Amino acid sequence: MILVVLTDQEFQQILSSSKWVEGDIIWRKASDQRVAFEFRASVHSEEGRPLDVVGRLNPAAGKLSYALLHRGAWRIYALDLLLL
Repeated sequence: MILVVLTDQEFQQILSSSKWVEGDIIWRKASDQRVAFEFRASVHSEEGRPLDVVGRLNPAAGKLSYALLHRGAWRIYALDLLLL
């Protein structure tokens, strides 16, 4: 794996640019859990960067997470929510 390092300017550009997912998001049972669900989808962006979004929902624990990933490398940004 080649490690790609983002500058702060590149990070800010990714966050501020338009991004979208085409098609439907399909939640599936997570392979490592009995009660969790997850999805993974390609993210299209103005710059054409290789991005994915991953979602994970665990209703029993009341947790919902979304992560923006640089494809095959690392997490760029994440949002973790506690569901009440």
